[in-house]
Amino acid sequence: MRVVNNLQLLFKNHHNLLEKLCILSVVILLLLLPYYLFDGRLFLGGDDTRLHYIYPSEFLRNLSFYSWVNISSLPTYLPNHHLAPILLFSILLEYFFDSKIFVFNLFFSAPFIIGFVYMRKFISQLVDNDFETSFILSLIYISSPIVIVSQMYNFLFSIYLVALFPLVANYFLNFLITGTKINIFKIILWSILLSFVFFAIQWIAALIICIVFGFLILFIVEPIKTKYIQRTLVFIIFLFFSQLFWVLPFIMSFILKGNTYLGDKVTSLNFINDFATTVNATATGNIIYPLFTFYQREIALQYDWQVIDVFIRYYDKIFIFGIVYLIIIFFGIFKFNKVLDPIQKRYFIFFFSSFILVLFFSTVNIGF
Repeated sequence: MRVVNNLQLLFKNHHNLLEKLCILSVVILLLLLPYYLFDGRLFLGGDDTRLHYIYPSEFLRNLSFYSWVNISSLPTYLPNHHLAPILLFSILLEYFFDSKIFVFNLFFSAPFIIGFVYMRKFISQLVDNDFETSFILSLIYISSPIVIVSQMYNFLFSIYLVALFPLVANYFLNFLITGTKINIFKIILWSILLSFVFFAIQWIAALIICIVFGFLILFIVEPIKTKYIQRTLVFIIFLFFSQLFWVLPFIMSFILKGNTYLGDKVTSLNFINDFATTVNATATGNIIYPLFTFYQREIALQYDWQVIDVFIRYYDKIFIFGIVYLIIIFFGIFKFNKVLDPIQKRYFIFFFSSFILVLFFSTVNIGF
C-alpha cells in the first residue's frame, strides 16, 4: 500500500511539474515573440505613435493634466490623468533595465502573458482544476485571429483588454468564493496600473452591462446567498474607487465647463455624423452571425477592412465547427438542469444569460 501511495505521489509531482513547464514554455515564447516580429528594433504603430513606452519620462513631463486630448485610434476626448500610472511604471522599468527596446518588447508581450496566465486560472476554477481544458482554452483566448489582426497588428491600447478581463474575472471569482481580502488589494493595484485601458471604454461598458444582466437573470432563476451579493458589491465599490484619481477630474471637467454638449466632449461629432451613421445605414446583420464567428464579416467586406482576410483564410474554412458549437449550445440549454451540479448550473445560467446579450450587442443593426 505504501508503494502504491509513493507511486501516486511521484506521478502527481511529475504531472504538476509538466503542467508548470507547459505554462512556462508559453510565457517564454510570448516574451520572445516581439524579438521575432521586429528583429530587435522598435515598433511604432497605432497608439504607440504617442511614444508612451519608448519615451515615458518625456511624455510625463509634458502631460497636461488639466486639458483634454484626442485619441488617435478612437473618436474620443478624455482627460490625461489615467495615463500617469503606466508612464511612471515605464520609467521605473527603464531605470532598472536601461533598454528602451527591452521595455517596449516587454509591454508588447505583457497583455498576452497576463491574459494567458489569468484566463487559465479563471477557467481552472470553473472546471475543477482540469489543466488540459484550462490550458487549451487560454491559448485559444490569446491567439484569436481577430485579436491578432485588429489589435496586435496595430498595438492599440485596447489590446490590454486581453489582460484586464481575465484579471478582473479571476480575482472576482476568488473573492466571491473565499472572501479573501487580498484579492481586493491585488485587483486595485492591477486596475490602477491598467487604468489607461479606459481608452477602450465602449467594450468595457458593453461587458459590464452583459455581466449585470447575467447576474440579474441568475438572481431571478436561482436564489443567491446574501454573502455573495455583499461580496459582489464590495468588489465593485473598491474597483470603482481605485479609479477615482481620473474619474473625479473627468466628472469635474463637465461641472466646471458649464452647459456644453456632453456628446461633443466625449465623442467626436465627426464620428457620430459620418462613420457611425454610414455603418448603421449600410451594414446588415443577423443575430445568428456571431454564433458562427461571422459578426464582423459583412462590415469588413463592405469597407474592405484588412480583417476580411481573417474570414477568407480562416473562419470561412472552419464553418463546420461553428455548427458543432451551435449544437453544443442547444444541448446545454435542454440538458444543463439534468447533468450539472448546483454550482455548475449557476455558472451556466450566468454565462449563457450574459452571452445572449453579447450576441445582441455585437450584431450590427440589431444591437445598438
